Amino acid sequence: VLPQKDFQNYQSKLKILQTAERTSKTAPASVNKRPVASILLVYPNPATEGGKIRFLSYAYDPDGTIRSYQWRVGTKVVSTKNSFLATKIAPGTYDFSLLVTDNKGGTGLATQKVVVKPVDTRKATPLSGDGIAFWEVD
Repeated sequence: VLPQKDFQNYQSKLKILQTAERTSKTAPASVNKRPVASILLVYPNPATEGGKIRFLSYAYDPDGTIRSYQWRVGTKVVSTKNSFLATKIAPGTYDFSLLVTDNKGGTGLATQKVVVKPVDTRKATPLSGDGIAFWEVD
């Protein structure tokens, strides 16, 4: 059995702890701000079949750090770096996307359409020997 003075002291400490516990449970959690993803450069675009295409991104997180980068074409991950060089891409139009993830699991997304043209196999025809060439248009 506690003496009255000790019991009152115990009660007031218990109330402080209970109040602190309720406050910590009901205090609003900080909201994770989403990171921002940007595709700065896709060069050249349009590109030529068999050539190289350079991809460069910029991303930031207003309340944390960027933990990962994922460049995708459709569902296929083609790079996990902030920049990369693609080679030997077949002709067509592709939707590249950049997904960045921050240290709290938030994500940011940017997309870019990339056009790859087939190699032009037509021959240039000299015009009257002056070194100027032209392409015949079909």
